[in-house]
Amino acid sequence: MKVNPSPPVWNFAISEFKKKNFKLSNGKLKKMNFIWINLETNMELSCEKTGAQMAQDKEFKVLSIPLAGDAGKFVVFFPENQEETIEESLKKLNTRKFQRLIDDLVPKFIHFELPVFKIQSKFFISENLTMTDRGLTHEKEFEVCHGENNDFRRGLLMDRCEYVPYIFRVNRPFIFCVVQNGVPVTMGIFDGN
Repeated sequence: MKVNPSPPVWNFAISEFKKKNFKLSNGKLKKMNFIWINLETNMELSCEKTGAQMAQDKEFKVLSIPLAGDAGKFVVFFPENQEETIEESLKKLNTRKFQRLIDDLVPKFIHFELPVFKIQSKFFISENLTMTDRGLTHEKEFEVCHGENNDFRRGLLMDRCEYVPYIFRVNRPFIFCVVQNGVPVTMGIFDGN
C-alpha cells in the first residue's frame, strides 16, 4: 500500500522562503528556507482564536498550526534544553506528556518561523506483523511547504487581542506530528537533513 498525500494545505496564507540558519545536531549551521505567516494576518487569526496555538512545560515548547479542512493540525515539540540531543529529548516525551501538551494548547499571537522540509518513510508491515508476505509495505510522505486554503473565511466577532507576538523560531532539531481528532497520524524527527 503506497500513500502519497499532497503537501499540507494551511488554513491561512503562509509567507514563504526566507533563508535562515538551522542548527544541525552536530552544531553546524545550515541555511534553509523557512515559512511564516504575515504579521497582520497572524494578529487577525490570533484575535479570532483560529491561528496558531501554543503549550509549554519545562522540557518542551509546543506549536500547533491548523491545516485546512479536516486535515487536523501540524504540531512541533521543540526541546527547551539546547544542550540535549533530539534523541535525549524524545525519551522525555512519553504518551502522558504528549497528550497533556496537546490538551494544553491555547490560541496565542505567535510569530513562528518553521523550516521547509519533506520526509519519506517506509514501514514494512509484514515484518512487524509476522506475516508470510514479506512484500507488504506502507509508505508515507509528508512535506512542510507553502500551500494555503483560499476558501478560509474569517468571522466578524473578535475577542480581546494580543498585540505583541510570541516569537517561536524552530531553528534546531525538533519532533513533529500531524494530529487529527487528537490522534497522531504522522510523527517524526526533523534534524535538518
